[in-house]
Amino acid sequence: MKNKIDLVITDLIMPKMNGKELAKEISKIKKGIKIIFTTDYRENHIAHKGIIDKVITFLQKPYSTKELSEKIKKVLSL
Repeated sequence: MKNKIDLVITDLIMPKMNGKELAKEISKIKKGIKIIFTTDYRENHIAHKGIIDKVITFLQKPYSTKELSEKIKKVLSL
């Protein structure tokens, strides 16, 4: 398939919908899609707000190209 999407990278904190809500909507359209969540908020802040839990894939901003590449490889191999 030419336009196959295997991975979505999204911020956790957005104006109208948070990243978990977006992931839920995307998953309705594409079952099993891989998602990497990112934000510049500290992990303990967003965990306290109930936005993330231990089962999601998270990459703290700022991150390097190398860190992003490694995370993408890891997530796509799951």
